[in-house]
Amino acid sequence: MNYKEFYKQAAKYNQIGIYFLFYNNELLYIGETTKLLDRLYTHKCGYKNRIKINFNQFSIINCDKSKLDILEKKYIELLKPKYNVQHQWEKSKITNTAKKNRIKEIAIKKGLYQIDISNAVDVSRVNISYWMNNITQPKQRYVSKLCQVLDITESELFY
Repeated sequence: MNYKEFYKQAAKYNQIGIYFLFYNNELLYIGETTKLLDRLYTHKCGYKNRIKINFNQFSIINCDKSKLDILEKKYIELLKPKYNVQHQWEKSKITNTAKKNRIKEIAIKKGLYQIDISNAVDVSRVNISYWMNNITQPKQRYVSKLCQVLDITESELFY
């Protein structure tokens, strides 16, 4: 299937749900989306801090927007796709012993949601979730923007 046909097919599925990216029937990645066509484009090009994935098939399971986070996590845990960060952490048994952050605590106090922070910092909501749960830490290039959004200093962000 050429790219024109591929995106024409994707446009029909531009719905809310959990999407699956495959290459020759091998599951590569699972994600959540409210705009599938945009998400496919970002993965094909490696745009907006998304990993660039060479995929030739996709599917989507429609679901309510409020269930996106939990369903995405469950599918990742169950199917363990090759390129999902969470799976890579489990697979390598890496534990984060570095400094921890207070993003979740501060965001809750300030009434900020993951999507608000994600949009302001220009990273995926999944990255924000990983940062909030201290699974990974934000790269230095995002710290100043994060501090600005949370209205705190860098020393207040980490402990």
